[in-house]
Amino acid sequence: MAKKTEKIRPAAVVLTANRLGDGRVVWYGADEQWVEHIADAKIFFGAEGDDALARAKDWERREIVVGTYAVSVEAESVAVLPTTTRERIRSLGPTVRPDLAVSPATQMSP
Repeated sequence: MAKKTEKIRPAAVVLTANRLGDGRVVWYGADEQWVEHIADAKIFFGAEGDDALARAKDWERREIVVGTYAVSVEAESVAVLPTTTRERIRSLGPTVRPDLAVSPATQMSP
């Protein structure tokens, strides 16, 4: 008999999207607003991430952001660090325009 596989939910996630007005990567903040720095993103654990994603999708319907999804993060350290290289690059800013990059110092939580 085949074993049923379940999708493993990451322990901690943040939500991300791109703002339609300027294309900038944004993160879902604690006050349910979009913020420009991952350090200001609210971290969700377990099923609360699914609920928050559903609320964040409302911003897509209002055409404020596009492409909303959850990003697995390491939340144990001082900084919020995405677990994949792609999302680490997105959190720091474009690689082709270093002048637009987010300074790693701004990624640190207070």
